[in-house]
Amino acid sequence: MNLLDNVTKLIASRSLRIGTLPLPATVPGMIICIVMAIAPGSARALQSDSKQPIDLTADRAELDDLRGISTYTGKVKLTQGSILLTGDIMIVESSDGVTEMITTTGKPAHFQQRPDNKPDDIVATAKRIKYDPTTNKMFLDGKAVIVQGNQKFRGEHIVYDMMADKIKARAASGSESGGRVHITLPGNSN
Repeated sequence: MNLLDNVTKLIASRSLRIGTLPLPATVPGMIICIVMAIAPGSARALQSDSKQPIDLTADRAELDDLRGISTYTGKVKLTQGSILLTGDIMIVESSDGVTEMITTTGKPAHFQQRPDNKPDDIVATAKRIKYDPTTNKMFLDGKAVIVQGNQKFRGEHIVYDMMADKIKARAASGSESGGRVHITLPGNSN
């Protein structure tokens, strides 16, 4: 019996909960927990995303139920509907089965999702992407970029409030951009 089988049996006797929604505590249940933390909180995401199947692949998975931490390493890829989240390492922190933070690191880490009623995906890249499902905010650190269509925001640090559809960007002092953020907006097509 391998580690994954032992972990699966350990957490199978419990039930996970996101908000008031109980979920079976299996490895697929942990994956559902991750994606439900990403997708439904964003009112601007495709409504059908949360109804789509979830697929998570990685070279390795380690689930520590006592500490509430799941770690996925090696070419991590999570998809559900229009959502794509990739990186080298994904760490999911939870307490009492409720996801509190998802941190993805990579060279770069990558997030992509199609918003409702918009023709273009939102694409975010950074060395580290942290998503807080309790506030529906995404924190991008290290060469952070958010692109939607021909709008582009670059800075060392970006905070994206998914519910309010607001972006705050700042550059690190002494950075290659001279300590400034860079924003590209489309010109008038008239």
